[in-house]
Order: sequence, then C-alpha cells, then structure tokens
Amino acid sequence: MLEIPFDVSYRIGDDLRDVPNDADQVCNALSWLNSQLEKTADCRQQAQLLGLMGSYARLLGDLPTAQRHIALAIDKAQSVGDIQLKTANRIRLAHVYHWQENYAESEALFDAVIERCQSIPELKMYLDFAYQHAGKCKFDRKQYEAALSYFEAALLLRMSKLDQSLVSSTQYAIDITTAAWGKGL
Repeated sequence: MLEIPFDVSYRIGDDLRDVPNDADQVCNALSWLNSQLEKTADCRQQAQLLGLMGSYARLLGDLPTAQRHIALAIDKAQSVGDIQLKTANRIRLAHVYHWQENYAESEALFDAVIERCQSIPELKMYLDFAYQHAGKCKFDRKQYEAALSYFEAALLLRMSKLDQSLVSSTQYAIDITTAAWGKGL
C-alpha cells in the first residue's frame, strides 16, 4: 500500500457524498501522485497511481480529470491482466459516472461489476464496495427502496470483514436513506 504524505481523509455528508477534510492537502496529494507516476514505467504501479489520482480528482469535483485518470488505470490494469485492480477502478469509474449524473452508464457498470464480483472468487472482496456505491447512486435518484437493498447487502458483507469504519459508513447511509424515504424527499 502506498503511503501518501498528505491528509486525504474525507467525511460523508448528509447527501452521502464524500467531502475532503482538507481540499488543499488532497490537491497536494494529486501533485505528489503525479510526480510518482512520472518516475515509474511499471504498468501495475501506474494503474494504482492513476486510480488514486482519479479518486482524489473526483473528491475535489474535477470529474473530467477523474474519468480520464481512471479510464487509463483500467487500461493499464487490463494490459497486465490484473482483474482485481481493473475491478477496483471500474467501481471508481462507475462512481465518477454517478457524480456526473450519467446514471445509465453508472448503473450498467455497477451491475456488471457486481455480477463479476459474485461469480469470480478473486473479486468477492470488492462486492461490498460495489453494493455501497450502487446504493449511493440509487439514493441520488431518490430510489430509496433500491438504495436500502444495496446498503443492506453491503452491510452484511462489511460486518463479516470486521472493519468498523466500513460498517459505520454503511449504517450511516442506511440511516440517511431511511430518513429521506420516510420524509418522502
């Protein structure tokens, strides 16, 4: 795992969107990651760096840059035959499509990733993330029942991972979605 020497932490807002705790630090991290990218010819490492850069660009709201970096990460992962890295970046790309309000593309990609994660044992570790982010997409579309279904599926998987931060994130999403559905928002 790459140690990034900047604060790239974030919180989840009431709209279930990621909000950087320090946007300047995330910008610095992007510059630093770009410098790391320029230093390596290893395609797997390039895919990892590009995926992170795409995630942080999305976090900052620079969706075209995020999409470009993540698409390159997917190509690099494909070129080295790394299905796990490709899957992680496909989830990231679907998340970018969601934030771009390209819901059809986002949901189609989430569906494809979920299907692959369910059927390929090496990808099962990503299933909870795919469910969680697919749920957020449904939440933004005010399809609360479907969102809850995804969040509940993610919660079951996350509880078995024994990672309290993931469990808390999903429980928060369930609470926000249940409240929004109850208010008829």
